[in-house]
This record gives sequence, C-alpha cells and structure tokens, in this order.
Amino acid sequence: MDIFISICFLLAGIAVFLLGIKLISNGLEKGAGKGIKKMFARIGDNRFAGAGIGAGATVTIQSSTAVTVMVVGFANAGVITLLQATAIIMGANVGTTFTAFFGAMGGLPIAPVFMMSGIVGVSMMMFGKKPKIKIIGEIITGLAIVFVGMNLMSGAFPRDGRLRSGFQSVFVALSGNPVGPLLLMLIGAAFTATVQSSTAATSMAVVMATEGVLPLEAGIFIILGANIGTCLTALVASIGASKNAKRAALTHLVYNIIGAIIFLPLLWALRSQTTWLLMTVSRGSEGWAAAFFHLFYNILLFALLIGFVGPLTKLVTLMVPSRGEVFEELRLYYIDDKVFEGVYTNAEAREAAKTAVLNEIKNMADLANDNIERAFRAVLNPNAIDKEKIISNEQKINFINKGIGRYLVRLSKDDYSDEDDKLLNSLHHVVSDIERIGDHAMNFLEEAEEMREGKITFSESAVSELKEMRRLVAEMHGLALEIFGTRDRERLDEVTKMRRAIGDKKRKLNFKHISRLNKDECNVEAGVHFYAVVSSLENIREHLTNVAYSIRNTKGAQYERLKQLSREKAKKRATKKKVYW
Repeated sequence: MDIFISICFLLAGIAVFLLGIKLISNGLEKGAGKGIKKMFARIGDNRFAGAGIGAGATVTIQSSTAVTVMVVGFANAGVITLLQATAIIMGANVGTTFTAFFGAMGGLPIAPVFMMSGIVGVSMMMFGKKPKIKIIGEIITGLAIVFVGMNLMSGAFPRDGRLRSGFQSVFVALSGNPVGPLLLMLIGAAFTATVQSSTAATSMAVVMATEGVLPLEAGIFIILGANIGTCLTALVASIGASKNAKRAALTHLVYNIIGAIIFLPLLWALRSQTTWLLMTVSRGSEGWAAAFFHLFYNILLFALLIGFVGPLTKLVTLMVPSRGEVFEELRLYYIDDKVFEGVYTNAEAREAAKTAVLNEIKNMADLANDNIERAFRAVLNPNAIDKEKIISNEQKINFINKGIGRYLVRLSKDDYSDEDDKLLNSLHHVVSDIERIGDHAMNFLEEAEEMREGKITFSESAVSELKEMRRLVAEMHGLALEIFGTRDRERLDEVTKMRRAIGDKKRKLNFKHISRLNKDECNVEAGVHFYAVVSSLENIREHLTNVAYSIRNTKGAQYERLKQLSREKAKKRATKKKVYW
C-alpha cells in the first residue's frame, strides 16, 4: 500500500510541477512574448547573437520547448533562415538549464516561503484590475506551485519507503552495468517525451538526487536522455510544415544526439572524476551537482558545436531533401571584402566597389521580381504552390538586403564628393524599396494558402484581368531598373505614364469586379482575395516608382516627395495671388 501512495505522491508532484512551469511560461510569454518574436524577426546572421537570443528567450519564458516551437514556426513562415534557427536552438539548450536549479532549491529552508507566496499570486490574479498585475500574479502563482510540486515529489520517497529502496536498487544496478548508461539515457528520453518537458525530467532527477534516491552517476545519464526527449514536441509541431521547418525541428534532435554520442562514452570512462568534480563544485550536495552538470554539459556542447553551424545545417538539409534542391548557402553574388580593399585610398577601387553594389542591388531586384511572379502564379492556381522556393527566395532577398546595407555603411565612412553622397543615400532607400517588393511575394503566398484551404478560385475573367495588371507591373519593373542603371532622368516621364496606366487599370478592375459580384459571377470570399492582390500590385508600383526616381531625389519615397513639393509650390503661388481687403 505504501508503494501505491508513494507513486500517487510522485505522479501528483510531477503534475503540479508541470502546471507551475506552465503558469510561469504563460505569464512570462504574455509579458515578453511579442518582444521575443520581434527579436526573432530581426535576428541577424551572427551565430553568437542568435544563440544569445535563444538563451535569453528561454530564460525569459522558462521553456526551451516553447522557444523551439516558435523557431519552427518562424522557419516555416520564412522569417528566419535555417542557419539562424540552428543558432537559436543551440542557445535555447543553454537557457533551459536555469530551471533545473529550482529542483535543487526545493530542499532549502526558504522553499516554504516560495510555496506560501502562492496566496499573493492568486490574490493578484483574482483581484488585480490591470493586465500587468494579473500577469505578475500568474508568474508568482506558478513559482509557488513549482515548489509545491517538488515538495510532493520529495514526499514520494520517505526514508523507510519501499519505493525509495526499489528505485535505489535499480539505479545502483544500472550505474554499475556497462550498458546501464545507455538504458538510463533512454529512460530519461522516454520520460521527457511522455511529459513533453525536459524541465520536469531534469528537475525530477535533481529532486531524486537530493533525496538520495538517484545516484549522481545515474542522474547525469538521465539528464543526457532528457535533452534528447525534449525534441519530440518540436518534431510534432513541424508535421505538415515546410521543409525548412522540418529541418529546424530535426536540427534540435541531431544537435542533442551528437552531444550524447560525444559525451556518453567520455562520461562513462570518466564517471568517477566527473562526480568528484561536480560534488566539489556543489559542496557535497548531489541535487546541486546534478543541476550543475546540466548547466556545464549544455555550455560545453554549445562551445564545441557553435563553430559547426554550417555543416550541421547541411547535414539536416541532406536528411530532409527537397525535390531537385541543391543546398545553397546564403551569399552575396557581387560584393565581398576583396571588392572593398583600398576603397579609402584608391579612387578606382571606390568606383569598382560602387559598381559591385549597384550590380548586387540589380540582382536583388531581379530575385524579388522572380519571387513575385512565382507567388502571383500561386494565387491564380492555389493548388500548385511552390512554397519552399518562394520562402527560399525571400530568405535570399533578406540576406542580400542586410549585406548591401553593411557595405553601404562602409562606403559612407569615406569622404566622398557631394554627388557620391547623394548616390549612397539614395541606394539605402532603393534597397529598402526592393526588399518591400519582395515582401509582397509573401503576401501573395499567404493569399494563395488561404484560398487553397478555403477552396476558393478566381473566375476566368478575374484571372485574365489580374494577369493584365501583373504584366503592366512587370513592364514597369524592367523600366524602373533600366532607368536606375543608366541614370537617365529624361526617361522618368515614362515611369510616370506607366504608373498612371497601372492606376487606371486598378480602377477598371475594381469596377468590373463589383459588376461580377452584382451578377453573382463571383463570390464575396474570392472578392476579398482579389482586392488584396490588386492592392499589393499597386503597392509594388509605388516602390518601383521610388526606385526610378531615386536618381533624382535621395530622401526616400521619391515620387511622392516630388508631388508634395509641387503641391507646396502651387499653394505658395496661390497665396501670393490672393488679394486681402
């Protein structure tokens, strides 16, 4: 009977602990979730910065699983690249080690104070009027429940309990068996996959080590397994997602398996030295020693593999291949450090660098136009979406955008002529406009996916009209880039006429679509997507106008700025002619 009661205490403790972690995670995510998502969206290409964001996000919301699932979602949406996702996941593995110390703190005299704080948290949740107060109350309540859960888990192992002696016998036997470490690792992985929380598994190992139930030699292998078991949630989240999302989830698993392969034999061979070192650091406390092992192991694994982000990315790409895809690392096509050698001392080098930047911008514009065409075709035929290629192109565009920006800053550091300064200023705005053109491909992709899910299609007349407007925008793209390349101001009137023609086409399309709706030739759902596509094409027109007029104005939103100046001049003339009586 006492075994049954002990098992009940253990399971209840695990359940309460998980609930506490969930409350803490939810509260912290409500308070900081949007900021974390913005950080992910703006992450650069520095792997250490990415790892820092991953670690910081995990410490903030107390869940490496939640962070990893976020990463999979962003990879699926094309917001971050697989290289960036890999760095974030590596950092998240380090960030999750913080929570394991809760388990070690459960045996401290201050633990009852933490449990008692739950009354404060519940009061804030129930009676707090401001959302922030309720969020803080949720976090405090979660923290209190975590300590209650650990107390329940500890209560499952009384000094004279049969469950305690049974666990001790099993773990001692496994610790001395040559295949024991592997079995212990599998136990840790299986338990973590079941409860979907490495925090719970690790904290339970720490609590059991604190109570003397789990020998430290066995605990370190269970913690190794917990690192692997936590990957299951991200793998499940990637089901049905893009290839890049699947790769991001698989990266988490491969990363931890590589760690186990490296450290399992080392820890087995050096188990005596390892336990001595951990016990020395923790001053004889096996619970704290287990928590410190979790921290040291993940930091050491990160230090060993952070330099192999590229090869790791290539490996998972080979494991999850796309039809006809060849792995291509993101790169700049015309710019590199060699091109910029001597730009501060040599006029010819400066000219060569400017030419390289202009070529890179044109390449970026061509890539954006290609992506717009692919995504536009997906809107017309939602059942034939080339989603992976569109997302891949968007990642390339974003990478090139950041690369050009960095090199433009380098060029701007020298003392150039006024004409060169104007060129460099305009190029910053041109790159921004082209990047925004590329973003509209993702808008088209979103429309196409919604249409496919809702089984919505355009009528033949609507398809024909959209194709005609897209043809005009494509012609304007070629014209704007040609004027941008030749710097021929005399041809700007052609852009103005093309812009006007697209505006006229938009108005005609809207009238015709209203007519189709009135005649029941088209449904309202299709109409929503029709207007969204037309609006995106119109916005692309504005960005192309800016690109062309950048040769004449360097302050961004070029065409609109010219119109504003024209209106201001007309207003001044009208004011001068006004007669006051």
